[in-house]
Amino acid sequence: AVALAGRLSTDDALELWSRLGAAQLRVAEALAAVVFLNRQPTFLTLRTRFEAEFLIQSVTLGAYANGLRTRVQSQIPTTGGPALLPAVDAHDLCAATQAQAAINDYMGQLAGLGGISGDSELAWVQSPEGQVLVPDASPVAHIYRLSNDTDQRLEYVLEARTTAADGGAWTGPTVIQDASGTLLTTLTLDPDASAQFRVLTGANSDATQGQRVRLDVLAFVGPPHNLRIEAEPLALTVGQQQGGSVDRNLRFISVSPNQTNRAVQLGVNAVYTANVVFESTTATSPEPARFEVEVLGDPAGWSVRIEGGPADQLSPGTFSRQITLVAGQTRPVRIDVVPPRVDGAANAVRFAVESIGDGSSLRAERPEAYTITVTRGVIG
Repeated sequence: AVALAGRLSTDDALELWSRLGAAQLRVAEALAAVVFLNRQPTFLTLRTRFEAEFLIQSVTLGAYANGLRTRVQSQIPTTGGPALLPAVDAHDLCAATQAQAAINDYMGQLAGLGGISGDSELAWVQSPEGQVLVPDASPVAHIYRLSNDTDQRLEYVLEARTTAADGGAWTGPTVIQDASGTLLTTLTLDPDASAQFRVLTGANSDATQGQRVRLDVLAFVGPPHNLRIEAEPLALTVGQQQGGSVDRNLRFISVSPNQTNRAVQLGVNAVYTANVVFESTTATSPEPARFEVEVLGDPAGWSVRIEGGPADQLSPGTFSRQITLVAGQTRPVRIDVVPPRVDGAANAVRFAVESIGDGSSLRAERPEAYTITVTRGVIG
């Protein structure tokens, strides 16, 4: 930072300020450069803007921002030494370095501001009693794994809930347990540790046969880290009898571009990339699957290419192509929707993927409909 202080141009310094503001007070790494510059006349505007941003942020970050201000402007509480600005004004490089180290340590307490290195992951593992909910029957268990891949010991608060997939009415019990059947509300994990737990779900007597249910499982870490970790939603169904064990899952991770309304120029295809993943604890060989694109409106004049080649037509407006999935690996699928060469032509498409191997059938549907409109105009 000291070396940078003598070399930054006005434009570079303003860019530095912009980056600091965008990072929400991630000032620890570059604050020294700013304060060494702030006494120069050309940087008076920079300092005014920086301090205004600092004060605005302090309102939302409360005590943490006040503690940071103390270490920047007043003194270091833990040592009683001068804060960063007084040390800089006194041209005391040793004290400034110590103050900067104290600021780094203090900022390390804040989640999202460099305090935690690494991520946490929450993932479904298997449903040993199946994924069918029978009204008023015993709940079925679903196994989840929570991994702490950070550099800190964390306590997670667990939460699970079921809702109707279509947004309609739904009531059903949901319980979280450890492997021994003890109720579980929190889970504490050391760095690089993981643990499994069970989520039991059931259906009440008023559940409708065939109704689709969504299971959401979440984990939270409280202040000062304030983390929220979500597993991918698990699709369940209400039925008359429980199914067999399910240790396989098929889901969409993302679609790019994720624009539900999109304009394309006349003669240009609408290109999407769908990322899907097949999950299994037992699969030892690739899983064949069928990727489907459904044209929701009148399909006349519309065609689809999947993975660069022409797609088979399962029915009018439904196109498909076989792909191969490997357990645990994200599979990108390129889709070219070829619209008619007619200005103003519009339609919508929806994506799905279904396993067609020897194991139990799996199907994932992307709920969004992607609308495409053809135009002669310039697309901004």
